[in-house]
Amino acid sequence: MALFKVVTYKHMNLFNEAWENVYVLNIAGPASDAAPFGESLIALERAVSYDSVDFDGFQVFPAAGGAAAYKQMGYVGSGDLDSTGLGGPLPLFNAVRVTFTNTLGRPEIKYLRIGANVDNIENGVWSTELIDLIESDYAEPLSELAVYVGPTGEAHTGFSVQTPVQMRQLGWNRRSRPGFHRGWVPD
Repeated sequence: MALFKVVTYKHMNLFNEAWENVYVLNIAGPASDAAPFGESLIALERAVSYDSVDFDGFQVFPAAGGAAAYKQMGYVGSGDLDSTGLGGPLPLFNAVRVTFTNTLGRPEIKYLRIGANVDNIENGVWSTELIDLIESDYAEPLSELAVYVGPTGEAHTGFSVQTPVQMRQLGWNRRSRPGFHRGWVPD
């Protein structure tokens, strides 16, 4: 069994932003065997995203690092949820936090930028309808996917979807520079 990282790519023209989510899969064969799972991951993300979010494909990388071992890029489609009639869109730093637990180490956290709208928030927390949708159409099927594992190959034992709105900045990455050993380095 080999560990592969599947990176799904998305963008939103309204805010001129692009982002990605990374999943670790434990696959018995070559990287091309991860392709059906990459398609499944995009389908799960599309099921809980609004139509303002466009999906651009995925790539499979060896978990140990290196160049892409498999690539399926190109417009896949937009999110499945209809935003017609809802309040205006929220900025993309408003994310839904889904935590996958395991028995060995730190939980794995996914921040979903779903193109949410003002009507999805009630008093600073996500609406119960949205939380229920993410639990049933994203978190539960993903946790049941046997090949989806934590970063070191450990199996997930459960999940939880956080109700408070999570603020997650776009474009912030940890960088280093000679002489700096840890932390954030300004450009």
